[in-house]
Amino acid sequence: MRRFFKNCVSFKYLSKVLIHLALFSFFRFPKWHIFATDQNRNYKKSVTNTALETKVDFYCEIGCGLAEIIGSLNKSGSQLFGVDTDISVLKGARLLNNSIEFFNLNVFLSNNREKLFSMLDNSNANSGMFILVNWANSSQIEEFIGLIKGFKWRDLNTVHLIFDVRTSNSEDQKEFAYIPSRQLIEKFGGTEINTGDFERNICRVSFFL
Repeated sequence: MRRFFKNCVSFKYLSKVLIHLALFSFFRFPKWHIFATDQNRNYKKSVTNTALETKVDFYCEIGCGLAEIIGSLNKSGSQLFGVDTDISVLKGARLLNNSIEFFNLNVFLSNNREKLFSMLDNSNANSGMFILVNWANSSQIEEFIGLIKGFKWRDLNTVHLIFDVRTSNSEDQKEFAYIPSRQLIEKFGGTEINTGDFERNICRVSFFL
């Protein structure tokens, strides 16, 4: 609550909220997108900073929402892709970001996944980064990693993945069970990055295909 009132005096935060409210009035996406700005979610800034530390040919955010994270990478010079299952929120994201290619699909459905992965593989990319934060649980992260490893990539040889994990403070608390467990860090040999949030940090994992 204290963080919320502190952000209320931030002109940048209020500006984004007003823009999101205007988009909501047209597209009626879930209301939580209105206030979930990078000023109100520390982990989003950590994701951006961590992603930019690694130069890749493309960045692809799965579950991009209004594209605050993937949109923050528009100066990277890399190809940018946003994926979400909610067409209403993607309509708003397209108005905010004309340099990103968006897809309305579910990557856990085989036909959709084949379409997305094949398109990424045909983009002359040798390296790429997938970002999955604030929606996928532990089993979904594990499944997605298996899908990446199981796909027959032609050109892509290096993949990086960023996802969120519970902090040591929240690991054993049931109210944070929707956030992936820190056990994934040990399982996949990832690097944990402190975001400054009580409930979640982020993890970066790299694979050579």
